[in-house]
Amino acid sequence: MKKSIRYFVAAISLSINAYYIFKIKLLETTRSLYFTIVFFSLSTFSFSQINFLNNGQSISNTGIDFVINGDIIHQNNGSISNAGNFYITGNLINNNPTNNIFSPGNNGWVHLDGATQTISGSSLTYFNNLELSGTGIKQLNNIDTEIEDSLSLNDREFAVGDNTVFVMATGLGVVIQTNGFVSSTNDGGLSRNTLAASTYSFPVGSSIGTVRFRPIDITPNSA
Repeated sequence: MKKSIRYFVAAISLSINAYYIFKIKLLETTRSLYFTIVFFSLSTFSFSQINFLNNGQSISNTGIDFVINGDIIHQNNGSISNAGNFYITGNLINNNPTNNIFSPGNNGWVHLDGATQTISGSSLTYFNNLELSGTGIKQLNNIDTEIEDSLSLNDREFAVGDNTVFVMATGLGVVIQTNGFVSSTNDGGLSRNTLAASTYSFPVGSSIGTVRFRPIDITPNSA
């Protein structure tokens, strides 16, 4: 007799500050397992070797660390209000019809800390803050992306192809890097907003053939 597994609800009562509701899809070889987790504030919550699928839920993270050892996939206008951290080792895929995943106005971070990783999907993904870490090249796959505040490249290459990464904040130091850079082809590139007659750095380069770091500094004539 074939088993049908539908929903499993678990409550972990460690704090009563806030709660979070998630719908996650775990892919198995013979069946799909869906469950909803309702839990109270933790310091770290880890999903090991699975994909995280948000199928239309509104998720609120008020300050904990999520470790997702797989892909994070959004569809049916699933959204995240993020004041914590999401550490992702897989790819980020936004198939929402209209929603850009991360709600504006929060100070949370998304950390791409796997090997080679891509940001893709049918809709643009909007980040509050984005950090590139781990190993390998991080890529935009046929889609632009917007970052509300800070982009931390560290020592990674952000290969955007023909697409554009838009950094919306106007602060001088919101694009952070050690040896990292943004690479692009054709009309792709790094876009920054300016609001001061000061020097704004654009850390760009290429790894095609010989790795080349060719930063550009732009100083507007007026604020």
